[in-house]
Amino acid sequence: MNWRKTLFLLLGFLAASACSRLDWAVRFADLYLLHEADRFIDLTSDQKKELKGPVQKLIKDIREQDFPKFADLIESIAGDLQQKGYSPANYDRWTLQTHATLDKSIDRFKPMTLQAARFASKDQELHFAKTIREAGEDSLRDIDTPKKSLKINRQRILKWTDDLIGNLTTAQNQDLDEFASQHPFPLDLQMKSRNKIVQEFIAVPGPTKESWLDRFFDDNESLQTPEYKQARKAWVEE
Repeated sequence: MNWRKTLFLLLGFLAASACSRLDWAVRFADLYLLHEADRFIDLTSDQKKELKGPVQKLIKDIREQDFPKFADLIESIAGDLQQKGYSPANYDRWTLQTHATLDKSIDRFKPMTLQAARFASKDQELHFAKTIREAGEDSLRDIDTPKKSLKINRQRILKWTDDLIGNLTTAQNQDLDEFASQHPFPLDLQMKSRNKIVQEFIAVPGPTKESWLDRFFDDNESLQTPEYKQARKAWVEE
């Protein structure tokens, strides 16, 4: 899952993408979201109180309404795979189905994102941009050697295979090592694209921030750099 949709509450998508264990997400996601909101935005005590209710409702709705849809989708794709097998056309169709289901869930963050954008001060926006930049620099340091890069690439793929198909065989692990070493994720371009989006958000005048966020939710890819979009598309296809 890539960084998209929720810019100002990036934390929402981090919770969804970084936590592959659904039971962990269900039990602790509201605490995680508030913790990440404070880390990225440096919330005041009043702002924490203001966000607590919307965050708890958001997690409740995702758990009760969206998780069952994701489970049905996975079962549907698994059955389709058994009956029709893999092909690029089938993969594209499954991807569209997954994105459609995911987009509806991520759109739930929009009201809370707009709420945070309204009450955030300029200092908090700058703190957000600084935290995003530093997080990106930390991520790049994690892949500054081939050995580290291979480890991160493996983890990026294994977070999906662990839950969806279980442990890999020895041969599959060897294939994964080969793939991860030959096709590193374009993390450096992702960070440049992310920082560019953050800086654009900071520069948007106050009265037009909500319309900018509407675009961010509805057409996030239009804000990404062409270099990152092209590189990520090639990586996903591989």
